[in-house]
Formats: sequence, C-alpha cells, structure tokens
Amino acid sequence: MLKLLRWKCTADLTVVTWRENLKRQQSFRAFQHSVHSSTEQSAADSYQAFLVGRQELDAFFRPKHVALIVGNLPNDKKLHMLWKNLQNGTKLFSLEAAVLDRDEKFANMFTDRAERVEDLKGPIDLAVIATHVSQVESVLHSLAKKETKALLLSSLITCDKLSTKETQSAFREIASIASQHQIRLIGADSLGILNCRTGLNVSSSLSRDYLPGQVALLSQSGSLICSLLDWSIKERFGFSGVADVGTLLNVDWADLIHYFGNDPHTHSILIYAENIGNVRRFLSAAREVAVSKRIMLIKPYKLSISSKTVSTRPTSGKGAIPKELKGPLDLLSFDENAVLDEVFRRSGVLRVESVNDLFLTARVLAHQPRPLGSKLTIVSNAGGPGYLAADQVIAGGGQLSSLSPQVSSKIQKVLPSHLPTINPIDLSGNASASDYKQVLEACLENEETDGVLVILTPQTMTQGTETAKVLADMSMEWRERHKPLLTSFMGGKELTEAQEILRNAQIPNFAFSDTAASVWNYLWRYNEYLESLYQVPDSGLSEVAYWKESQRTAEAMLRSIQKEGRSLLTEVESKKLLQIYQIPVVDTRVAKEEEEAVEIAKELGFPVVLKLHSETIIHKSEVGGVKLNLTSSEAVKHAFRSIRESCGRLRGRQHFQGVVIYRMIDKPRDTHEVMLGSMIDMQAGPVIQFGTGGNLVHVYEDFAIALPPLNSHLARQMMSRTKIYGALVAARRTLGLDTRKMEEIVERFSRMVTEQASFVKACEINPIIVGPKTILVADARVWLHEINKHSPHAAPTPAIRPYPSEYVFSWPGDSMGTPPFLIRPVRPEDVHRFKRFMETIRKLTTKNDNSSLETKLWMTVALPEDVSLKMFETMSEKSRWKDITLQRLYERVVSICHADYSTSITLVAETMDAESGEMEFHGFATISLRRDTKDEGIVSFVVRENNSLASELLRRLTFIAKRENVSKMTFLFHEKETLLENLCLKVGFQMTKQGAHLHKATKSLDNDGRE
Repeated sequence: MLKLLRWKCTADLTVVTWRENLKRQQSFRAFQHSVHSSTEQSAADSYQAFLVGRQELDAFFRPKHVALIVGNLPNDKKLHMLWKNLQNGTKLFSLEAAVLDRDEKFANMFTDRAERVEDLKGPIDLAVIATHVSQVESVLHSLAKKETKALLLSSLITCDKLSTKETQSAFREIASIASQHQIRLIGADSLGILNCRTGLNVSSSLSRDYLPGQVALLSQSGSLICSLLDWSIKERFGFSGVADVGTLLNVDWADLIHYFGNDPHTHSILIYAENIGNVRRFLSAAREVAVSKRIMLIKPYKLSISSKTVSTRPTSGKGAIPKELKGPLDLLSFDENAVLDEVFRRSGVLRVESVNDLFLTARVLAHQPRPLGSKLTIVSNAGGPGYLAADQVIAGGGQLSSLSPQVSSKIQKVLPSHLPTINPIDLSGNASASDYKQVLEACLENEETDGVLVILTPQTMTQGTETAKVLADMSMEWRERHKPLLTSFMGGKELTEAQEILRNAQIPNFAFSDTAASVWNYLWRYNEYLESLYQVPDSGLSEVAYWKESQRTAEAMLRSIQKEGRSLLTEVESKKLLQIYQIPVVDTRVAKEEEEAVEIAKELGFPVVLKLHSETIIHKSEVGGVKLNLTSSEAVKHAFRSIRESCGRLRGRQHFQGVVIYRMIDKPRDTHEVMLGSMIDMQAGPVIQFGTGGNLVHVYEDFAIALPPLNSHLARQMMSRTKIYGALVAARRTLGLDTRKMEEIVERFSRMVTEQASFVKACEINPIIVGPKTILVADARVWLHEINKHSPHAAPTPAIRPYPSEYVFSWPGDSMGTPPFLIRPVRPEDVHRFKRFMETIRKLTTKNDNSSLETKLWMTVALPEDVSLKMFETMSEKSRWKDITLQRLYERVVSICHADYSTSITLVAETMDAESGEMEFHGFATISLRRDTKDEGIVSFVVRENNSLASELLRRLTFIAKRENVSKMTFLFHEKETLLENLCLKVGFQMTKQGAHLHKATKSLDNDGRE
C-alpha cells in the first residue's frame, strides 16, 4: 500500500487527493462529450492546432495533394503497386503524375500525365520520387517552385553505375537542397508510409487494407514492415500509422516521435532502429512523449549499422578507450550499447531484445497497468513451469514476492498438506477453479505482490474454462490495484475456449511460462524508467544564483591552459577546477624550493605526501616522483631532493617544476575508496562513470555510467547500480556515513562536465576517500580537447542540455515598491513550490466579485491539446476556460519542472516571503522551443498582482527567444483580459482577432536578434 501511495503522489499531479482528481477529470470529459458527442475530434480543430497550425508531418500522413515523379526506371511490379495504391487514395487527396522518361513503356500505366515537374499543379503536399538518383536534384529544385512541403525518396530510386561513396554524396546533397527549400524529406531507400485510420497507402510493397489501431510502427527496415503487417492481419493487430524512415536524411526519430506523440489516435510507438542519429533530439523528444505514450524500441546489439553497411563491434561491454587516454587515465571502457541503454533509460524508452518481445510487451501494456515494483507472485498447478518462470524472473533482475503470514495462512488452507506455502505457489494438478480464486484473492491483498502470473497446464482434473472465467471476473480488481495479471495457459486444443475467454477479457496469455516471466521483467523495468523521468529530487543544490559565476571562472581557467598549448592539467589545476564546483579536495599546495616544502609540511601537519609537480610528466611514479608518509622535516627535505634528482636523471631537469604537498589522508578500516570520472562519447557527449576506486579499479571493474546532468535522485540511481554503493549504504546504517554528501559530489561533478564539455575531454577522480567523518578527493586528473584539433564548438555537446545558468537574472524591482526578484529557469527541485503557487492562483480565481481582495492576474490560454474551438467558445461564456487552463497547468507541474531545456524553458520569478521567510513564486513564463512549428516560440504564463513583474518576465523571455534563434513568439489570450492586452502593446506584440473570444499575440524577431 505504501508503494501504491508513493506512485500516486508521483504520477497524479492534479489535486491534493487522487480521488478528487478523478472526479475533476470525469467532469471535464463529460463536459467535453456534451459539446461534441456525435463527431470525432479532428486534430485540425483543436486548440493546439489553432495556435500553431498544421504539423509539418501532416503533409506525409494527411496530404491534400500528392504528386508522383517517375524517371528512367524499369516498368516493374513495384512501380505498378505504388501507382495503384496512390490511385486508391484519391478520396483523400488529389493525385498527379509527371513521367520524365518519354519511353512509351509507361503509356498504359499513366494515361493522364505531365511530362515535366513544372507542368504539375501547386502547391504540392507530398511528392514521391521514383527515378535515378542523378535526376533527383533537378526534380527537387522544380518541386520547390511548386511550394512542395514533403518529399518521399522511395526505395524505387536507382543508383546504377554509382559507387557507394558517390551515392552517399548524392543523397547528402539532396538533403541539403531540401533543407534550403524547407521541404521535409523521408528517406532515402524508404518503402513508404501508411495512415491506417484514413486508408492512406504510399508504398510500393504493401497492397492490403490493414486494421486501424493505436500503435505507430516506425522502422529502418522495409522488409520487416512487410512481415509485421502481414502478421498483423492474422493476429488482428491494428496500427495508427506506419513509416519506413530509410536512412534518416531529414525527418528523424525525434520528428516522428513528436508527431505520433501529438496524435490522439496513437497510444504506443514501436521502433526498429539501426542507428539513432541525433541523440540529443531523440532523447529530448522521447522524454517529452514517453510520459503519455508508450515507446518501445528494438535495436541490434551486436552490429553497428550505417547506410546499410554492417561491421562487427565488441559485445563484451568493453569498448575502445582513445589511445591518448589509456596512459594518463584509468577510466574503464564501455561500448556504444551501454551508452545507448543509458539514453533509453533517461528518455523513458523500453529497449527489448526481439521483435516478439516488442509486440508481446506492447500488447500487455495496452491492456494491463504498469507494475509498481519488480516483485512477482506465481500461481501454478504444476511445479516445473512455475520454477522455470521463477528462474527467468530472477535472471532478468526481477524478484519473487514474499508472502505475509496472514496471506500464507489463507493459502495453506487451499494447498495439499504436503506442499509448502512458498512462491512459486504450487496448487498441484488437482487444483480447481475455486482453488485458484481463493489463492488469487489472498495474493491480491499481499503487500509485496506487484503482479501475478497464473500458470495452468491441462491435466486430468484441470478446469481450464472455469478458471479462465474466474480470472476474467477478477481482472478489473487487479487493474484497479495497479497489479498486472498475466497468464500462461500452456496447451492447445483442450484450452482453446479458456484462451478465448482470456483474450476477450484483455488478459494477456502466453504459450510458455518463461516467456511471460521475460515480459514481466520488461514491465517493471519500464515503470522504473518512467518514474525516474519525473521523480522529484531532494531539495538539491541551492546556489543556482552563483552557477553562472562558477561556470565563467572555470571557463577562463581552462581557456588559459588551452592557450598555453597544454591538454593535461596538473594535479593542482585539476583540484582547483573541482573546488570551483565546490567538490571537496584535500588541501594541496606547490613548493618550488626545499625550504618552502618544509614550511608547507609543518603548516599542513605530518605525515605528508610529496609528488612531482610537472606540466609534462604524467606518471610521476615512473620517475620516482611519489613519496608517501613523510613524518618529519628531514624526511621532507630528503624526499624533495630525491624527486628532483630522479626526475633530472630520467627525463631532464627542465621537467621538474617543484613538488606537490598534501597531508597524508588517514584511512581507517571503516573508509572506502570510490572513483568518479567522465569521457566523451561521440554520439551522446559526456558520459559519467562511478564505481569502486583505488588501485583495484581494473580488478573489480565495478562501475555504472550515466548521462549528465544529474540531480540527487539520478546520482543515487547511478550509484545504486554498483556493488560499492551497497557498502556505502551499509556504512550509513552502522557508522552514520552520509551518502547524501556523495550524491552532492556526483551532482556537482555532472554539472562541471556538462558546462565544460567544450573544454574537458576526460576527467578522473581516483580515489575519493569516503568515511563517516569526511569525504575528500585525494587525486584528480583532467584532460582537455587539443586546441589544434577541436575548437570549443566542434566538441560533442551533452545529450541532455544542462541547466541554462546564462538565463539566471536578478531584477532589482521598481520605484513603485515591487521587491527584488530572482528570475531563473525552473528546476525539478521546484515542483513543490510550483504547486503551491498554482494552488494559490486557483484559490484566487474562485473568489467571487464581492471579495475584499482585488487581485490582478495576467494569464494566457493553455488548454489541453484535445480541446476543440467549439468547446472553447462554450467555456468562454462563464470563464470556464480559466478553470480548465489552471487545471491543465496544475496537472503539468511536474512535467514543466522536468522539461528538457532543449524543448522549452520556463522562467520563474521568486522573492522572499515576508511571513514565512522562504522563497516563493509570484509568476512564471514558458517558451516552447519545438522546431516543428517552424521556429515559432509558443508562450504561456501566469503572473499575479504585479504589472512590472509581468512586463519583466516577457522581456526576459524575449531575450531568451532571440538567443535560441526563435523567429516568432506567439500566444492566445481571452478578449476580456484587458490587462494582458495593454501589456502586449507595451512590450511590442501585435494582436489579431481569432474567433469570437480570442486574441492572438505575435512578436516577430529578426535573425540578427534585434526586434
């Protein structure tokens, strides 16, 4: 029950209690139904579409005018099928064809055709090209003059007599030309696209009518699409849309995830990917969509595939470390799959291992809730299948639930006396339907049971049909408890009727019990991913206002070292960099002379450590440059001379720049050594490592990786995947070790590597001494990008955009008594304060006109995406739009605070509350940075009581829009909001009337950043 409540608190954001939220949602749905109950909601009629216009990819999936351009091709069956499919869609769109080859072989197929692209009518929504690749460029220029929006480079395009290199070069040029003309492009080598709800079929190999459904299928393999669609007919599995994305020349995964994420008819997105492309765009889009739509993906683990060229890759988990880093750093290796797994984990995408797993899991998630944990209860009438399922659960990282004494007592009454009450629960072959019912009722009340797998084998006494009916009657109760009900009725003819009952009750049934167990492991892991997306972290680091200063200080230091032509920081410089980010390091000093070393040693206190200080020698121990446990002044003098003499003899006196001195760290038995590091992955940018440190780092190879930036929750999650973290947790319980301090260090380190990604190539902190009384960095090394090979702009950017500290502003207030405000981007840690602000606003709007408190409120319209304009007109009569808008914003508080800064930036204005002494919000303003609205920034904001603050927030938002290369800012507001109208005029927005009650405010921004 505690887990259920915790899940509810995370997932349900609408009101104080989830029951009240359910009532509000039901009330709104009933109101929505009353407005347009007789017609299906059209995406084009929604509030969102009204604000931003048609989505760009509608030109592919909902075209109004389609043109086929055919060149020098063989007159084969594929071309005939493509044309036939297009002709069958003429109820959806107007169709034309241009045949560039004057050969009469096409005369019978294209009776009414143009001989040039210029002869086609415009504008064209979708153009499909089937010709030799050498003709595509000229065709593309002609299509641009016809205001073409979208282009499909079909698999019929031929590349005869061209080498692979020449073909790739040609397609890159085609993509460049399409981009110049703002034409979206799918391909190359695309089988085609389907919209199964409308019947659109733009393909050369798919000829049948496929069932409409709620699953979008996106693939880089056309042959796989053919097989799956043929299978879907037999299995009665429907799709909302299908797309072969080809080689991702222009339209990529992010575009399609966004598109189907906004499609009300799509509930799940299934992906077969051979490469991910732009990791940041993929991750950003998936994180935004995954909270409302299920995204599942399969990608080959053992092969690296690019442009249909396959090469084997290492699969042991040990990839290649750059040669120049093998010497100076002790970082552990990891391959691209480990990084991609982390990308999927951070984006809420479930990666599966087989096509079968993909569809099995999708089907289960379509009808069953996500489990709240990983503990499964197995109930079976046969020992073997139950044990096999249990083994599979444990092998996949899941757990078997324990049975409480009360539950065990109830179950024992049902079991034969010779069978133990353990999980898996073996009912024996004599189990009746009543036995199953009693045991499942008991398991439902078991607190540790997160889900149940019911196994039934056809034996002499088996009541298959009756047991299936019992499960059908109980299924709703299990769903309401958020506990999935899985079955494995392992049989054929004898269990046909029972399996049909399960199917009709939407209870997933698996042919074999171990398959069901494998799917269970996907279910709980997927839930874990999604909970992590919007997990509210601890209060976190509070010094946000100073982040900009620390970032600039670190940049100045690294830039200075880079200009000197050095790529490896000295130990002192490395520790200084860590100190800038408030990571605790041992007090480390440099002595140029012998006497200076003695004085420093006395000041620090004996025993001390002396190391060679050199900007050119990496491994100090190789030249006798490390002396430990020096307990006296004489020992320090002798060590200084020894290091200087040894360095001069082995490498030359010019490499000796003095010694590094720090106090010998006392390491009692209750301390641990951990390692923290980072490397650059060419796709994902900086990747952080954490694990067991010290001299045995390569022996234990105990480490986990994560994509920065990390908050306290994500840092803890990464650390928990290592064995050393178990030791730290044990020390916390027995010795009072503060693991939270270690989390803060990881959090600060992640901020450092993301903010300095353009400078820092790799970093290693090893060891970090972790004990009950202190946590200190003993040694650190930082490697920079070589200035002659990498400019700061050429280094890989982080996969997840770091906190934009450049947009933290201090506003002194105004002469009218407005207090100073800190205006800054919102953070995940702000969820609770943001909710308090929204609760305050909602209370203010419910006050009646006779209230003694007069409150000014600046507020844009921000309705749910499925609200139609007709519904808005109805809501406007009694200002119900305001309640729905605030309700919608309150629902989205967690997602607003966790938003990817690549897709939207929300500024909050906070000041000290006079009564509580705490920082409280007085307003917020959001700008959407989505590029599928043609660089338009969609604005929404709510500000209370202060005209000056509202004006300042809009001014700061405009500044951000310019910096982010947004071409236009726009938002909607109600005609009665006269305060907002005056404010818009003041800050330079233009207004136009939209419908009966709406105004649309727009502000254009020049490309040079000036208004």
